[in-house]
Amino acid sequence: MAAHSMFIPFTYVGLVQRRSIERMLPVNAVSKPHRRRFYSRKLVSWVTLGTAGCVSVAALVNHFFFRAYGDEVLATAYLVSALIPALLAVPLFGYLSLKMKQLHRLNQELSRLASTDAMTGLHNRSAFSGLVARLLGEMDLRSDCQAIALLVVDADFFKRINDIHGHQAGDQALIAIAGALRRTVGEDGLVGRLGGEEFGVVLPCVPIEEAYRIAEAMRGAVADIVFRPGGVSHSLSVSVGVTVTSGPAGFDDMFRDADQRLYEAKSGGRNQVRIGAYRAPSIAAPDDLRQLLNRLDPHRGTGAPDRANVG
Repeated sequence: MAAHSMFIPFTYVGLVQRRSIERMLPVNAVSKPHRRRFYSRKLVSWVTLGTAGCVSVAALVNHFFFRAYGDEVLATAYLVSALIPALLAVPLFGYLSLKMKQLHRLNQELSRLASTDAMTGLHNRSAFSGLVARLLGEMDLRSDCQAIALLVVDADFFKRINDIHGHQAGDQALIAIAGALRRTVGEDGLVGRLGGEEFGVVLPCVPIEEAYRIAEAMRGAVADIVFRPGGVSHSLSVSVGVTVTSGPAGFDDMFRDADQRLYEAKSGGRNQVRIGAYRAPSIAAPDDLRQLLNRLDPHRGTGAPDRANVG
């Protein structure tokens, strides 16, 4: 009976700590303060559970070996089984928990670096395309999200900046453009750098008119950038190709359609937005959608550009 009474406090502590972990939010909680609280509680849980486990095992072993020597010896054995494992386990499990926390942070940082464009801080192409593919895959599961817009944004005459002002100025221009796109999109979508001077934007759950408005706002925000490399004023502009889907689609198909709209914008004079609606080849666009697209973009689909001569 004495042996069982020794284990009750440690078993209770272990159960309480385990249940507290199960009630916690996931590691990718929304706020940094919450993540810090999560890891602090997790650290305490590791130390508590580990120490309680060591003490319980030691008490069981001592009870088995010393129960025949009387209550006084058994009580001393219980005391030793509590003190020595506690003195050893607390620093050991504390150290291991801290190392696990550091390892998790390093893994998170590596994951962030692997999915982020180093220059602009935006999602890189791989991360961006993966996020868009996930959104497209989940669209059929949500009744409140019936359309997704993909925008491909390309800096106009970017090569001239590098040729005239140098590649460092070109990098500064890309950073400024990325900032303008991110500020314009805000919390309504995701922005990524697809490569070179080309950017991608995804706008989930927006009607086609809103997608066109945001695209125009982005174009205007870039045009308003004050860019003075070496003290010399140089205007910036972008061309934007937009496609919107309300049905089954993959990233590659949508990107191909948005890319076609982009080159129409390039061939039409640059610094403009061209929009279309992607639909699977077997699905015809309804007349009301055609009329809406023609109203938003009267020049839609007029002329295929020579891609070798646009930039």
